Amino acid sequence: MNERTLIRARLDLQDSVRRTDQVLAEGARKAAEVHRRVAARISELEQLTQRLRAELDACRVSGGRSGCSEPRRRLAQAEANLNRVRVALTQVDAARTTFAAETRRLEIELHSVGQIGVALLRTLTGDLRDYQAMAHFSLPGASGTGSTGAVPGQAATVPDALEYPPGLPAGFALVPLSRIDISRSTVTGPADFGKGYSPADLSWAFDAFDQVVLPGLRDGVPRDALVDRDTRSGLSGTRSYAMTRSQFLNDGDSIRLNAEPGGQFSIANGQHRIWVALRDGRHSVPARIVP
Repeated sequence: MNERTLIRARLDLQDSVRRTDQVLAEGARKAAEVHRRVAARISELEQLTQRLRAELDACRVSGGRSGCSEPRRRLAQAEANLNRVRVALTQVDAARTTFAAETRRLEIELHSVGQIGVALLRTLTGDLRDYQAMAHFSLPGASGTGSTGAVPGQAATVPDALEYPPGLPAGFALVPLSRIDISRSTVTGPADFGKGYSPADLSWAFDAFDQVVLPGLRDGVPRDALVDRDTRSGLSGTRSYAMTRSQFLNDGDSIRLNAEPGGQFSIANGQHRIWVALRDGRHSVPARIVP
């Protein structure tokens, strides 16, 4: 199992929970619509009953006793229909109450299990990253500077080198967090998030970028295709693939890093995302490099 598989599993679990929420909400909406229609039918029958009763009273006042059988029959039929629909409404309301209680119980259990699963998968991802980092530095010929010697069957890598995946726009790179100077960052914890998104939202966005946006860039997938995917999946706002792509790659929203002497980078924009990436144990972040 690799890191991509774990992140994909976490995204799939979160999407499954979200889709289940949508199904339950649609069920509640349809139940409310049934109640509304039955209640409207009761109102119609009540008005009809009142009108037929007035017609019967008028017939009796006119003295046509033998001629009032038809109004009496019609009134009796309307009253019977009204009683049946009132019973139906009582049954609908009882079913709605049961459905609402079961829905709430299911939501609590589902979100509890979902949160546990997401947390476990996030922990496994971090453990895998730690293992890979330790395995790298324990390889024969590895040095503390991040350079590696030749190892049979193992491609030589530089852990803190910039990466340029296919499709990433010009001027952007995956920058190792080890090369980003955070000494002047004003973000020190969740309390510093007051901009309409939370650390959890940004963690989701990083996963979405790794598993959906970046592969899409490689394959030439347009942004409109992400908008369609968001629509089908019920995603919107900060937790959507289209906005994730924009937030990471638009000039005004992307993480921007100033190149500093010695190969380090200072933060020009994106310190909240960098804090989340460090907290989550990520290796690098997508950023625009400002010379």
